[in-house]
Amino acid sequence: PTEEPVREYTNLAEGRYVFRVKAEDTASGSGASGETSLAFRVLPPWYRTWWALLAWALGLGLLVRWGLLLRDRALRQRNADLARRVAERTDELAAALKELGGARAALEERNRALGEANERLTTLSYRDGLTGVANRRHLDDMLAQEWNRAFRAGTPISFVLADIDHFKKLNDSLGHQEGDVCLRKVAE
Repeated sequence: PTEEPVREYTNLAEGRYVFRVKAEDTASGSGASGETSLAFRVLPPWYRTWWALLAWALGLGLLVRWGLLLRDRALRQRNADLARRVAERTDELAAALKELGGARAALEERNRALGEANERLTTLSYRDGLTGVANRRHLDDMLAQEWNRAFRAGTPISFVLADIDHFKKLNDSLGHQEGDVCLRKVAE
């Protein structure tokens, strides 16, 4: 027994309890009364109830779902951007390849024309412009070629060199035009 009329129990954890009380009247001295018991339950705070825990779990699940949706949207956007960039680069490469194909065709045409021009120049450089017969350059090339062939085969080689006698007198007396006519007739 104590002299305190009220007693507070504020630190009880949630759960079921039985409160047993025995009272005594100290002023009249009548003695102690019989024991009385009271069963009660201490509830948890609202944030630890089953429905609050369910709400916490549901909120966490929604938060995770929302985060995944945001990440999925960002990844889809990134994928679309990458696909667009790949398509742009592919188009650029196709255009460059087409341009290179055109440049290659133009280069091949120029090479062909250059080859023809070189052939004409070679032909012109081996012929005398006045008479049309082979000139000294052609003689030098053919002599080297035939010399090597004769050397490999072990056969003799010969060539004829002609000179027109008194040609200078013809040019001096009749003129260069008549000298050119004479050279063409000799070449024929």
